[in-house]
Amino acid sequence: TRREQFLFGFTEPWLLDTPTSLSFRVYTLNQQYLNSFDFKRNSVSLRVGRRLKKPSYTTISLGYELRDERYADFASGYDQTDPSFSPRTTSSFELTARRDTRDLPDFPTSGSVLSYSPELASSFIAGDTDFHRHEVVANYYRPSWWKFVLALETKFALIDGFSKFDDENISFWDKFTPGGVDWGDGQVRGYPDASLGPRFSAVTDSNGVPTGNLTEDVFGTNIGGRSMMTINLEYRFPITERQVIGLAFFDAGNAWAGVGDFDPTDLRKSIGVGFRVLTPMLGMIGFDFAYGFDRRQVDGQRPGITTHFQFGPRFF
Repeated sequence: TRREQFLFGFTEPWLLDTPTSLSFRVYTLNQQYLNSFDFKRNSVSLRVGRRLKKPSYTTISLGYELRDERYADFASGYDQTDPSFSPRTTSSFELTARRDTRDLPDFPTSGSVLSYSPELASSFIAGDTDFHRHEVVANYYRPSWWKFVLALETKFALIDGFSKFDDENISFWDKFTPGGVDWGDGQVRGYPDASLGPRFSAVTDSNGVPTGNLTEDVFGTNIGGRSMMTINLEYRFPITERQVIGLAFFDAGNAWAGVGDFDPTDLRKSIGVGFRVLTPMLGMIGFDFAYGFDRRQVDGQRPGITTHFQFGPRFF
């Protein structure tokens, strides 16, 4: 009742007997976003990719996506007239360069992933928004004693318009709100999902006294950032071979209002433990227990243990 996703896709991984892939997909999403508003997205995309001989383990792909977005049923604290929440059609091209030397796609024991994905959205081709977006992912996996594995996963991303008008009209959904177990923007366990980032000013009465509840009004509502960074350091160990994985972790991350506000020294940090269960068809089931050191700076709550739950396959 809170989130519905439907995806129809087709991929030809070996086009014309060459290491070329061609894929097409239609996607729709209806979501009640954290009791704040309802969001709907419909999209269609086409992508062509090529595996390179040199450097080895490297693929290059170019994709085009046309998507339509709508916001509705806002909760108090959100300015519905903000351009970030206006309906829009986005027409964008994305280039991805990726080198992947992992030995396994899920919970690898060795190897690395390095990728760079620039995206360009233009109103000249069927859309009504203009921006450029960049994402860099760098992951490293190293075996330790027995079957323990050290995993370091990092992500840096930014989105920026070509003018002040473009900056103000970037969709909320295209901005960054890391936190919790949000795999889309980046997970920082120990904090609520999508909780990290710049916020609206506090809502006050005529005397300047904050009104409403502590988490939404005094600290403001998260409006999303145009730059972000997350770091996840995990020490993983098998409880049962390739089915149940235990882990201890350290997370850090944040999102900032503008590209120039990016500050890698201003990160929200946490530590914790958890486990993952890999199941056929259903995907991954996971629990994490994390302590967020900087919870007071995020929503005014006392630092403590937060439980996170994950279930099912993921597609976006």
